[in-house]
Amino acid sequence: MEEIVPFLAEHSIRPLTTPEMYRLYGALLRAKNPDGPDFQLFLMQIKEAHSH
Repeated sequence: MEEIVPFLAEHSIRPLTTPEMYRLYGALLRAKNPDGPDFQLFLMQIKEAHSH
């Protein structure tokens, strides 16, 4: 994810907002393995953040 910001700047694209970064990160984890522990942990963290 750290490489995204310089890549966008290099191509004259505005930086992503925080919600956009979370959506991108989640999409990458889901594409990697939707049943994997990384994506499942991400979903749990999102659900926890929304329950407070």
